[in-house]
Amino acid sequence: MNTCEICKEKIGLLSKKHEMDNDDGKLIIYCNKCYSKWKIQTDKENAEKKAKELKKILSVNNKWEYLTKKVETMFGSNIKTRDSELQKLGKEGWELVNVALVNQSNFITGQIVTALMTFKRRLP
Repeated sequence: MNTCEICKEKIGLLSKKHEMDNDDGKLIIYCNKCYSKWKIQTDKENAEKKAKELKKILSVNNKWEYLTKKVETMFGSNIKTRDSELQKLGKEGWELVNVALVNQSNFITGQIVTALMTFKRRLP
C-alpha cells in the first residue's frame, strides 16, 4: 500500500495512482484526485507561459523599410540580375516581396521591359 505525497491518503493496490520522478530523481506517488488538481494547475501555468511567449513574439517591431530595384532590358532579351547582388541584399536582411514587369515603348530604343523588384526589411 502506498501513500499520496500531497494528501497523505493511503492508496490501495487496485486504486488509480500516478508515479512520477521529482527533480532529484525520487519517485513520487499521487492519488488520482491530487494528480488531477496538479495536472490542471500545471496545464494552466503552461498555457499562461505560452500566451506570454506568443504575446512577446507578436509585440516585435512591425515597422518596415522598403527598397525598389529597377532592372531594364530590351524586348526579347532575358532580364538578368546578378545572383551575387541578390545574395548581398539577403545578407543585409532584405526580403524580395514583389516583382512587377512594366513594358515601355520608345521611338529610339524600341520596346523596353522593366522589372521593378520590391524588397522589405524590418526596422531595428
